[in-house]
Amino acid sequence: MNRHARHAFPLTAMAAALFGVFGSAEAAEDEERTRLTRPESRIEFGLGYADSDGRRFGQYSGTNDQGAYGLFDVDLVRRDDATGTWLNLTGRNLGLKSRELSFAHNRQGNWGYFIEYSETPSLNPYTVNTGLAGIGTPIQTIAGIGAPRVNVDLKTQRDALTLGFNKFLPAGWDVQVRFKNEEKDGSRLWGQGGAPVNFLVDPINQTTRQLDVILGYSGERLQLSGGYYATSFDNHNAAVSVPNSTVFTLMALPPGNQSHQAHMSGGYSFTPTTRGTFRVAYARATQTDSFFVAPTRNTRADLGGAVETTLVQLGLTARPLPKLSLLGNIRYEDRDDRTPLAFYTAVAGGSTLDGFNEPRSIRTIAGKAEASYALPMNF
Repeated sequence: MNRHARHAFPLTAMAAALFGVFGSAEAAEDEERTRLTRPESRIEFGLGYADSDGRRFGQYSGTNDQGAYGLFDVDLVRRDDATGTWLNLTGRNLGLKSRELSFAHNRQGNWGYFIEYSETPSLNPYTVNTGLAGIGTPIQTIAGIGAPRVNVDLKTQRDALTLGFNKFLPAGWDVQVRFKNEEKDGSRLWGQGGAPVNFLVDPINQTTRQLDVILGYSGERLQLSGGYYATSFDNHNAAVSVPNSTVFTLMALPPGNQSHQAHMSGGYSFTPTTRGTFRVAYARATQTDSFFVAPTRNTRADLGGAVETTLVQLGLTARPLPKLSLLGNIRYEDRDDRTPLAFYTAVAGGSTLDGFNEPRSIRTIAGKAEASYALPMNF
């Protein structure tokens, strides 16, 4: 059983809230309006206690062990009525390993920026009894029969930092920029098959980054949104080395990769009851990490993976009659795999494989047309 006690203290007087309970309906509406335009700052703290281990209960919060835990939340708000400027500092689960903290500063209808930080643990619910040496590193040694063993609790930790900025520009334009950096570290269950089956761990040491830049326009009839989106994944460990393994002495880990996308979407209202929409996008994803072991059957230093995707989508909705609605759209997607073809593996006789990698390009065209009419008697 898990118990907790939490107390909240508003940083402003609570007289208005009490009056709203016993006052008139008009007073309650005024209180609600005040709450939305001038929200109160709050600090909440308490104590939680787990009277037994809960490895699944606390898998993503860090409250997996028996004992006491601090509970602490904060929501500080400040508003300058003269300029419409807001300051917000928000914290959640600050006493736990799943804490979140954010700061935002914005002026309504003009500009804004924010900073967010979060931690997300992932605790394996199983305790592993093993003699494996080098846990958490890319060099691991399998223990022999009779070697001493210890209990190991595996876990990973994500630390994410996000920055954002937005600005309203003249003539209906606005711009938004968002960047996120995530670091993931720790160890998780892994292994290698064969005879015998060997227990290993995946040494997690990874960085993921995302960048999103959007330029938007909003007019009476036309709305547009376009921009650039990029991602990158960097695995700081390329492989796991197991020097005394009789199966594989080297095992590859997920390689780094990158992607870039340019996109634009929007809509135009031809009439109050007829609207067209569109979306176009072009993306290029690559995987060019060097091979940690050079291929013996070709001269490539890396896969040279590259996939280019083109997307075009058009749609139209209309209501020509009060009870008649029409919808139509068409979608075109071309996934062009430009990874170089190379010979990698010798193939035994009679196999349907040829030893080459297999790039796969897919082109899809899909369309839809619908009409609906409201019949009498609610049919």
